[in-house]
Amino acid sequence: MPGHPFEEMGPPARRPASHVHRQLQRPLQRENPPTRVQKRPKETPYFAVFEPFEIIYCQSCKELVPTSSIAIGIHLQGPCYGMPPGPKLDKAALQARALLAAAEDDRNMIRRRGELYARAARADMILPEVAWLRPPASGYFCLLCGQPRRNRAVLREHMRRVHDGEKDMWGTTLVQTLRSAGVDFLTFRVRRVRGRGGG
Repeated sequence: MPGHPFEEMGPPARRPASHVHRQLQRPLQRENPPTRVQKRPKETPYFAVFEPFEIIYCQSCKELVPTSSIAIGIHLQGPCYGMPPGPKLDKAALQARALLAAAEDDRNMIRRRGELYARAARADMILPEVAWLRPPASGYFCLLCGQPRRNRAVLREHMRRVHDGEKDMWGTTLVQTLRSAGVDFLTFRVRRVRGRGGG
């Protein structure tokens, strides 16, 4: 009794051409483009990132600039660059904003102030002196929370407000200060670099 009709058919009468046959046997490979890790730029012709604190500063006046493209655009129109409104200004502001794409869009840095102060107070945040800032000055730091200050009276006020009037809980250190909008904004501890500043 004959089996299934397809069993009687046997091998196909015509085989595919050899190059087609090889392609059919080869496993399907997807072409994956080579992965390129693009480093995020850390500066533009006008602004750069101060990496220890991840903040933007102007390369002309060395002051901190808020993270919004509006605030950056206002700074570009100021005395540092005197850029008139237009496409060039808009492009430069967007490029600078992209330096810190992960940061909050803040027009006056108030949102980030607490985070920056906390970072400055860390015990490991003692940086080599920054050459493009005013030279290091003698300063003070709180032994209870690590906050650095340039002025002892300001540190005493910090102790009164934050630490219930604790006294004599401070140490001496070298400090440098980043400015924003013409006023001291963020003080941090530094150590002298050999061969610079007579150290």
